[in-house]
Amino acid sequence: MTWLPEWRVTIGDDVYTTVTSVSYATGRLDIDRQCTAGYCRVEIINTDNSAFTINVTEPVTLELKNSSGTYITVFSGEVSDFSIGVRSPEETGYITTGTILGIGSLAKLTKAIYNTALSEGLDGAQISAILSAALNLSWAEVLFTTNDVANILRVDKSTVKRWTDEGILKCFRTPGGHRKFRSEDLYNFVSENNYGNQSLQALPQLMSDEMIIRSIVQKKEFNVLHSVCFSAAIKGKKQEILTLFTECMNAGLSVTALFDNVVKPTAKKLGFLQAQDKLTVSEFHLAQNVLTSAIIHLNELATKKEYKHKTVVCASIENGRNDIELAAVVTMLEANGYTAMNLGSGINAEAINQFVIRTKPFAVCLYTTFTANSEQLNTELKKVAELSKSNGSHCIVGGDAFNSETVKRMEDVTFCASFAEIESMQFGNVKSLSINTNR
Repeated sequence: MTWLPEWRVTIGDDVYTTVTSVSYATGRLDIDRQCTAGYCRVEIINTDNSAFTINVTEPVTLELKNSSGTYITVFSGEVSDFSIGVRSPEETGYITTGTILGIGSLAKLTKAIYNTALSEGLDGAQISAILSAALNLSWAEVLFTTNDVANILRVDKSTVKRWTDEGILKCFRTPGGHRKFRSEDLYNFVSENNYGNQSLQALPQLMSDEMIIRSIVQKKEFNVLHSVCFSAAIKGKKQEILTLFTECMNAGLSVTALFDNVVKPTAKKLGFLQAQDKLTVSEFHLAQNVLTSAIIHLNELATKKEYKHKTVVCASIENGRNDIELAAVVTMLEANGYTAMNLGSGINAEAINQFVIRTKPFAVCLYTTFTANSEQLNTELKKVAELSKSNGSHCIVGGDAFNSETVKRMEDVTFCASFAEIESMQFGNVKSLSINTNR
């Protein structure tokens, strides 16, 4: 029995299976040679004699069906040349053929010049170093086809095309008429139009691309990041949240900026939806617990500044929606060299004061987002503030529940507008310290 290979070629949005001739090469030819740029030469038959819509620089993928009936990619690159031919297999008619020459990404690689020899090691590591030094990718170069967008949003291609025709989803067209979608436009569509959980499920996988995250951080498109964080939280995916956090930090975002621009908006959205009964109690608590756990885990991974030999006691007087931000306060303080002791939520002033007398901390941080009784909350705060002052400790407060004129007029309590403002203070030279996340 003779085995006949079944090929499939994808060029832009078009898929061809009428492949008559294939030759390709990729990687190294033998162990003694360096890796070379891959190429492929493919001939396809146009069965209906319609016009080809293939353009130079369009992406091309060559796949081969394996024994289980699954197509496996054997080459990917872009079209570098295209030609059309005519054949007359029978006296009564003719067919048109198209010949595509594709080149791999290494063919576009500019020279990387080193003044020292590369260390010995696996080829993969050396190629990675060369690519990092030579390539200068930009946001605009991260493009998606109509098929990609349809898969991400889990809709039909015709729906994607209709959205673009109606101006709902931005795209641009190649000279051959194919739609192309920039990452920025796709992410904005998902976040701004709140396009359900189906599309958001694809975002964490996309966000694992380090280059895309770096672009988002540089452009301060934080709505994309906290949309991804929110989606992962309500699905209970701690590892995805932690991966997002670490990749954001690898892209240059500090712990403090991460909390201000990603965690705070996520916590705000969770609280808002729960208050509007758009999240069930179980969904809210799952998201809160998973996000809090990821923040605590991040505390173990974050780079710590020089230890300051000062302790801050953190707590929330009220029960409720405070665990996420309280964990963020603890992580931020410890990243800045302080020892943070988290007493948790639902603790009263008497218990806090007893702990303060015993431990004599540098500061006490009370964080509360919501209260059913502002007068009682303020009374509890006064007790803690007075004891803290007599004990030589600063009083730190934050959250909407404390964001009132009554609290602001308290002599021994002050406010900060963000985590960044806390980080910028020289604690040893200020009367008091506070946190106000404006939730």
